[in-house]
Amino acid sequence: MVRFKKDDLMAFNINDFQANLKDGFAFTDHFECEVHSPYGLDRDMHFKVISTNLPGKSAQTTDYKFHGPLRKVPYSYINNELTLTVLCSPDYRERDYFLEWLDLAVGDTRVNDKWFAGAYKKVSYYNEYIGRILIKNYDKMGRKVRETTFEECFPLNVNEIQLSWADSAIGQFTVGLQYYAFHERKVSVEPGSKTSPVLETT
Repeated sequence: MVRFKKDDLMAFNINDFQANLKDGFAFTDHFECEVHSPYGLDRDMHFKVISTNLPGKSAQTTDYKFHGPLRKVPYSYINNELTLTVLCSPDYRERDYFLEWLDLAVGDTRVNDKWFAGAYKKVSYYNEYIGRILIKNYDKMGRKVRETTFEECFPLNVNEIQLSWADSAIGQFTVGLQYYAFHERKVSVEPGSKTSPVLETT
């Protein structure tokens, strides 16, 4: 028969568990997204970006052998792609907005029928097509708790919109954006502070 010592047993206390969760949880729908393209801030995007992602970060490593098994030694990092899911107005102007932004980088053959004669706008300089994205997170009381800024953004891809006679779903599409760096700022919330509007204007 196996005998357990007191220290071998899990010290679980329901009061400790509840105390640990007293601050609640983060809700993934409490956010807003600001899109600053080279054309400036588009305020309508506050209401049209229905999903996105907080950034991830991956280390680039090289194998190095001191002794024994190989060790992975970081030497740089990779920023993961930023993705926005955007709702469309009846005239699809949100899609046009991101396609025009992408046109700044890769040329306007999409709307210029003189492309075969070389009379289209070619690739721009880097600082002519980069922009900035801000994601603001709020707590359940509507108070801002975090702000993430993506610097030097530009669209890598504007994905297709599926059309079908089988249903009348709201049109939406995804945009993948590259960025150079992201910066995060935590906002201190004073105990007992009043609720503030979820959407801000800047």
